[in-house]
Amino acid sequence: MKYLIEKVSIGSSKEGETNGRKWRVTNVGIKIAGEWHNAGIFNEMDIDMIKAHEDKELTVELFQEEYNGKMYNKFKTISILELLEKRIEDLEKTVFGPVSSIKEDDIPPETQPKGDLPF
Repeated sequence: MKYLIEKVSIGSSKEGETNGRKWRVTNVGIKIAGEWHNAGIFNEMDIDMIKAHEDKELTVELFQEEYNGKMYNKFKTISILELLEKRIEDLEKTVFGPVSSIKEDDIPPETQPKGDLPF
């Protein structure tokens, strides 16, 4: 859903290595309707996109997560693939009705992607 991002706060970063792959996560906070929501963001492009949307609308998913018995406001950026899947889902509902006639099992194996997607 699109929300007006009132303020953006970029916090500390942490670097590490897992199975030979280096990673870096940055704490990012966004203020929406007077409440702060936080996330650990791995992709620098996502951080730049969030910073560029201060005082603008941005599509994010808001949720709460429990940690040590306390609930925290969190957010997740929505990938282009997730947005496209949602658009296709909406189109299928319009064309086929509330239940789509296409299921993952109906896709022939040779057309299904193999391994990791490049994006």
